[in-house]
Amino acid sequence: MQLRQSQILKLKEEREKSKKVHAHHQQLVISSFDANYVSPKSFQLGDPVLKWDITHEEKGKHTKFQRMWFVPFQITEQISPSMFLLQDLSSKRDSLPVNGQILKKYFS
Repeated sequence: MQLRQSQILKLKEEREKSKKVHAHHQQLVISSFDANYVSPKSFQLGDPVLKWDITHEEKGKHTKFQRMWFVPFQITEQISPSMFLLQDLSSKRDSLPVNGQILKKYFS
């Protein structure tokens, strides 16, 4: 009976140790992802950007070969830290502000 109880205690200790190792590994993965993929976006006036097509984002709303990024735009005004007014390359201004989360820099 004593042997069985000691095995159960040892099993609980191993389980706790595994949980700690797993939690540490998850933190490493999260910090690695954040460092590589979730970088703060900083845009300046005049930067060329692409705008994500939100209306066709969901599966089934776009075709296989449909472009999900609109043609290059240029930032004309910054309304708030994450809101911008854009104009296309033919100098036609958009009337609605755009959230910076759906923009990415365009490198030609």
